[in-house]
Amino acid sequence: MTRLSRMLGDEYVYLWYSLTPLVLLAVLLAMVCIDGWNADAAVRSAYRDYLQQRRSATEAGEDPDAMLSLPVHVRVTGSGDAQVTETDNPVRESLDALAGAVRSVRPGVFVPTALGTMTLLVGPLAFSVWGVALATYDYSNKTVKLKAARGPWPQVVGAKIVAGVTTMAAVVAVAVALSEAAAQVLWWYVLRGVPGHDVSVRLGQPAHSPTSLIAQYAVAVLVGAVFCTLGVCGGVVFRRSLIPLVIAAVYNLFIPSMGRYDLKNATAVVARGVFSFGRDSQIITPLPLEPALACGILWATLASATAVSLWAAARQSKVVV
Repeated sequence: MTRLSRMLGDEYVYLWYSLTPLVLLAVLLAMVCIDGWNADAAVRSAYRDYLQQRRSATEAGEDPDAMLSLPVHVRVTGSGDAQVTETDNPVRESLDALAGAVRSVRPGVFVPTALGTMTLLVGPLAFSVWGVALATYDYSNKTVKLKAARGPWPQVVGAKIVAGVTTMAAVVAVAVALSEAAAQVLWWYVLRGVPGHDVSVRLGQPAHSPTSLIAQYAVAVLVGAVFCTLGVCGGVVFRRSLIPLVIAAVYNLFIPSMGRYDLKNATAVVARGVFSFGRDSQIITPLPLEPALACGILWATLASATAVSLWAAARQSKVVV
């Protein structure tokens, strides 16, 4: 146990001095900033449209305030490219669109959306790169024999996986905490540009359910653990960073989902169960798959990547010692 704890401590020391956790945190927070920027732009655009519709109604001799209390009736004519959508109450329709844009900025909505973005969009590639870096630094720094002399190389690799996953979980937790603070600032900033108090008061500022946030965090950590371990596996098998980094980039950026049982599809299905982002996003539309089976695919991938990493390390131990 002392030897294993010393190996684990060595990996944590490397992570501390390499500053890679800060790099990972910066990547995750960059997605939070992008989400905030887009949400603010959507609110401002919706508010401009609302003001324009009020001006148009006034110029047409109608009372825009009275129109707000009337229902909206939409008529769709034509089909395909010739489809035309008409409404009899554009003022109320634009206000509803503004309310929806403001709703997306509420901390209780924005934080889960930001966490969902980390999990589904940037997470798989970022966590894979994180795992590759953790697995290959001994090869690049020529410290393999030094560590292998202290104990079996598979145990060193196991320590890398544990250190990578636990540190990743801590980084995601910090990112969520900072997102909570950023969401409060974003909410205040956005409402400054939308003087319509009726919109903000009507929507309120409900807090997200602590239970749901815990479930969302658990899914984010599971996804991070899967891709981090895959990165470690690639680094151990190839003993250099270039090949596994290229594989991770090509798979995550250029290869579409390869079917119901593909890891991407399973990840999207599991996330869809806890993130509104997963349900509403048009970027990732998962194929039908039982949530239990999708979760099983993630756990099986995690176990398989860990087993292959330890097996490859055992095969290499005869050479590196």
